[in-house]
Amino acid sequence: MYSRAPAGTGRPFKAIETSVQPGAAWARQTYRTLITMPLSSTPRRYTRTAMAFHWVMAVGLIGAIAVGWNASEMPMSVARLKLINWHKWFGITLLLFFVLRLLWRATHRPPAPPPMPAWQARAAGAVHGLLYLLMAAVPLIGWAYSNAAGFPVVGCGVLPLPDWVGPNKEL
Repeated sequence: MYSRAPAGTGRPFKAIETSVQPGAAWARQTYRTLITMPLSSTPRRYTRTAMAFHWVMAVGLIGAIAVGWNASEMPMSVARLKLINWHKWFGITLLLFFVLRLLWRATHRPPAPPPMPAWQARAAGAVHGLLYLLMAAVPLIGWAYSNAAGFPVVGCGVLPLPDWVGPNKEL
């Protein structure tokens, strides 16, 4: 069965037969169609939730760096200790968001990357993996350092978190 030509080609094309074919031939054709057709579950864009996680993490990381940097340049005072605690709260909150972001990413497929040379795709994957590693490692190292220095980590000033590294007097 032939139908009108696609615009600009000038050639007829064969219409896809939609009747059900019995037996193995139908199963093979269905399988071929399913594996060659684009996945409708692959989005063209990131979801709003993924974008929200991205920007909350970006702004939070910049905020945590700014607060920590500011606190490190202050003389020892109550204000400095308050900033250090805010820095810890930022870190713990960002670690929680990171875990939620990982869970979201594990259950929601990201869009396909744009066409690029293979070396760029590998580099992008490596940088992306490194960023994920740092988003987990930096708050955990800060938490461990705070524990080792003998200072508790208290989430948002109300939730004392467990010490998972014992105090070290050398620090």
